[in-house]
Amino acid sequence: MNWDTFYYLIFVPIIIINTIIYFAKNNKNPNKKNIVLKNYDFTQKSEEDKFVIESAFNKNLEKLMQITPQTIYHFRKINDAEEKELKLEFFFYTNKAKKAEKLVAELKKINYTVKQSVSEKDNKIFIITGWTTKIKMSDEIVKKWTNQMCILGYNFDCEFDFLETTK
Repeated sequence: MNWDTFYYLIFVPIIIINTIIYFAKNNKNPNKKNIVLKNYDFTQKSEEDKFVIESAFNKNLEKLMQITPQTIYHFRKINDAEEKELKLEFFFYTNKAKKAEKLVAELKKINYTVKQSVSEKDNKIFIITGWTTKIKMSDEIVKKWTNQMCILGYNFDCEFDFLETTK
C-alpha cells in the first residue's frame, strides 16, 4: 500500500470526524454534547387515543348550558310544574370500550340505570345511555346536574349529551 492510499483511507476520515465533532461542540447550542433529549410522559394519553379534547369539552359544556333552560322549559310545558321530579335520559359517547365500562360503573354508583352499546353507524364509537333517578325540574338543579355530567364524562374521556325526560 502506498502513502497516498494510506493517507486517504486513514487520515482523511479522522480529519473529517474531528472537524464534525469540533463544530458540534462549539456551536451555540446550550447542549454542548449536542445530544437531544426528549422527555416522554407515559402517564398522559396520546392525542389520537383521546376522544374528548379540552377545547371540545368546553364547547360542548357551553352549548349544553345554553340549551338547558330551553330543555327545562320544554319539560315543564309537557309536565306542568316546576316542582315536579322527573327522570332524565342521558347519553355519553367515547372511542374505547374500557372508557365506557369505567363510566358505566361510576354511573351505577349513583343509582342511575345504565347500559353500554356500540354505535350502529360507527363500530368504533361506544354509547352509554341511561336514566337518572328523579330530579326536580328547577333551572338551578338541572343546570348543576348538566355541569356535573359534562365534567364526569370528560374525566372518563366521554362526551356527554342528554335528550329527554319521562313522567
